[in-house]
Amino acid sequence: MPQEAEVSRFSSFEEASQAVEGAAENLLEAFIYLDRNGDQKIEAAELDNLLSAMGFEGLSADDRQKIIDVFDDNENGEMDLLEFCEFFTYVFRLLVKRRPKSLYLKYLFEAQKKKAE
Repeated sequence: MPQEAEVSRFSSFEEASQAVEGAAENLLEAFIYLDRNGDQKIEAAELDNLLSAMGFEGLSADDRQKIIDVFDDNENGEMDLLEFCEFFTYVFRLLVKRRPKSLYLKYLFEAQKKKAE
């Protein structure tokens, strides 16, 4: 039986499950934090500091709105929690691509290498 790539700090499915639950809770907490006016939606202005912290400083209000519009399934001009989750999935992909030595890419490389053997 092939050995799994050892890049995870988890030693059980329970630990992995707790990590997934923790990530979901963190995502919800981020949404609540960004929703400065408490209306359960994120407006373009509420995204500004997050985008700046992620390296997208200097975006105009129109640019921020365009980002929201990409994920705005119900076309109300704002992001609800599920739309924010879709936004986060996109952000996650960007972050992985920016960090070519990330654990995720190492895992994929190891898995590909083992397939070839």
